[in-house]
Amino acid sequence: MSRVQVLEFGYNFLSGSVPTELGNCISLTSLGVTRNEGLSGQLDSILDGFPSTLMRILYAGRTGIGGIIPTTVGRFSSLEILTLGDNQEVTGTLPSEMGLMTKLTWLDLGNNKVRGTVPTDIGRLRGLRDFDLSFNQFNGTIPTELGNLRSLERLDLGHNYLSGPAVPTELGNCHGLLAFGVFGNTGLYGRMESILHILPTGLGIFFAGQTGIGGSIPTTIGGFTALQYLNLDQNHQVTGTLPSEMGLLSNLIRANFRSNQLWGTLPTEMGLLGAATSLQFGGNNFTGTLAPEFAGWTSLEILNVSQNVLSGSPSVLKELPALHTLLMYGNRFHDLGGLCDDAWFRWNSFVANSCTVSNRYDCSCCTACCNANGSCVRQ
Repeated sequence: MSRVQVLEFGYNFLSGSVPTELGNCISLTSLGVTRNEGLSGQLDSILDGFPSTLMRILYAGRTGIGGIIPTTVGRFSSLEILTLGDNQEVTGTLPSEMGLMTKLTWLDLGNNKVRGTVPTDIGRLRGLRDFDLSFNQFNGTIPTELGNLRSLERLDLGHNYLSGPAVPTELGNCHGLLAFGVFGNTGLYGRMESILHILPTGLGIFFAGQTGIGGSIPTTIGGFTALQYLNLDQNHQVTGTLPSEMGLLSNLIRANFRSNQLWGTLPTEMGLLGAATSLQFGGNNFTGTLAPEFAGWTSLEILNVSQNVLSGSPSVLKELPALHTLLMYGNRFHDLGGLCDDAWFRWNSFVANSCTVSNRYDCSCCTACCNANGSCVRQ
């Protein structure tokens, strides 16, 4: 086995411990054991057995491998890919010695139990393109040194306990950034006007819901024409109106503005978002009507306009062939716009105003009805 360079066991049903005898494969450069959930072992023991100067790839996510990341990880100076995502058992802190792994292009530690601060030495990994620390227990601030990662394309820090600026100014150096996630870090803050000034306009994914990010959405958002996923869900501090330039985001697939302080009318230009499959506007202060231009939402499957101050008739929604989930309770619509006529559609979910004797219109096709306080009864 001394000449074996690549071992691939991924996507099987292997169990037991990773054998220390793999250390006898002194020419090993790549090991893959991904998605063998029955495999176990302590990461420090496993790494100590490998030929550190030759290893380039270690795929070990979605396994039972756990334990701490040892300081000796710095010996793996040739490692380009390290994936331990979804193991749920990797613990301890990130050692500063990870900064010695300067050939890393992909580092995935998502969905584990790693804690402590993100070491500033990560900023030495100049070739890193994909960096995932989501669903862990990190605290402290986002290091400004991440701005040194000028090859970075994807950065996911979501669902931790980070605080401070959500988007350090230095991240503006990451001109190739395509995906940025800080969702669920309630201690992070910033204003949308400043954040969009920092982030590159080629961004395709921006997940920043359940954070302290607020402020208004500037007209410059229209320059983010590659944006596909935008999530500001439950920030409670995003204010102002939606700019008409939102209509320029022709690649937008999902947008979530739920539970903020947005107001004004939904701009008619948003009817140009023909690629959108999910639009969430619920829990704001939007007024006016659902414009005829919204018939352009030909791919829309999910629409939430609940708990706003919308009025008129939602009849334009009959024109949407893909729509199967609609939340429109808590508004001032004067009718259902024919959405229940002639068994027009078999709804997966259609939630309108109260189904009690005081309801303002009949909703025979609703799957649930809700009172103004949001309490709902399923039909």
